[in-house]
Amino acid sequence: MWLLQPPPGFDSLDAALTHLSASATAAGLPILADRTFAEHVGREVARIFTQP
Repeated sequence: MWLLQPPPGFDSLDAALTHLSASATAAGLPILADRTFAEHVGREVARIFTQP
């Protein structure tokens, strides 16, 4: 359901997706539609939704 509104701390979906891409790049992952990127995005989405 997170696509209906951006996660806390983000003013738009674009800002959240930009963060996810930058986070994957910082982790040394290529920005490709592959399993490692999808797993990273899954972890990062969980993290940004649970931050205080």
